Amino acid sequence: TGGGPSCNTASIAGLLGFNFIPAYVAAKHGVVGLTKTAALEYAQKNIRVNCVCPGAIPTGLRANSQSILGPGVPDMSGRGVAVSDEQVRALVPAGVRGTPGDVAAAVAFLASDDAKYVSGHAPVVGGGWGGELIDTDPGYSVSETARGSPARGSRVTRASGEGSGAGG
Repeated sequence: TGGGPSCNTASIAGLLGFNFIPAYVAAKHGVVGLTKTAALEYAQKNIRVNCVCPGAIPTGLRANSQSILGPGVPDMSGRGVAVSDEQVRALVPAGVRGTPGDVAAAVAFLASDDAKYVSGHAPVVGGGWGGELIDTDPGYSVSETARGSPARGSRVTRASGEGSGAGG
C-alpha cells in the first residue's frame, strides 16, 4: 500500500525548442526529465510521477513580471509566444487560449484512480499545440507560421481543392 500520485508543472517549452529563452527552455526540459526519472525510481513504491506541460494559458506572469521579479527585469507583458489572440490562432490548432482550469483538469485526471497506471507522462495542455506535423496529404501544405521553429506552430492549410487523404 502507500504511494500515490505526484504531478509537476513544466511547459510546452519543456518539450519543444523556443528562440530567445534558453534558460527557461532548459529549466522546463529539466522538469520533464526529472519527472520521467522519478517515475522510474519510485514506481516500485507505488508512487506515480507525471507532469503537465501547459501551452497558451494566461496566468498573469508576463503582465506582472516586473513586480514579481524586480524592477531590473524587462517588462514582459507584450513579449513572448502567443501574446496576442492573432498569435494564438496561428500557433494553436484549436485557435483559442486554454484556461488555468484546463490545466487543473489535467492534473486532477493524473491524480485520479482513472490514471492509476499512468506514470512518467508529460501531456501538453495546449489545444493541439505541440503535436508533430506529419504532412502526408499533398493537398495540404505547411503554413508560413509553421516553417522554421516548431514554436511557431504546426497548423496546416488547404492548398487547393485537389488532393486526397485524411480530412480530404
